[in-house]
Amino acid sequence: MSSCQGPVSNVAAETSDCPFRKRRRPGHRSSQGASRIPVAAGFSLSNYYEGATGSDDSFGFAQAGVALSTPLNFVPARVGSWTLSGGVSILFLGNNLQAINGGDSSEAILSLGLGIAF
Repeated sequence: MSSCQGPVSNVAAETSDCPFRKRRRPGHRSSQGASRIPVAAGFSLSNYYEGATGSDDSFGFAQAGVALSTPLNFVPARVGSWTLSGGVSILFLGNNLQAINGGDSSEAILSLGLGIAF
């Protein structure tokens, strides 16, 4: 049995069975890139997702998708660290937002981005 030091010592644990070891964020990351599964939802307690007739919806939307990113290692380091990212997500709308959206209950959202860090 090895020693496991707590958070007061600010030292990482030596074994994986220690309850104080550092936790990783969700998603997958490697030197080749990263992947995430973003999820979001919108709810209202009162009078936020209102319809044209004054009806009130508690559920506004739900969104889920996948996002990928990869470093652009061919870019010289003197101009910063460049990352290409992209993703796709599906947006599911509540009744009142569906009416505002022309009757469509869902939408696909594509994204593409370029990140530069110095």
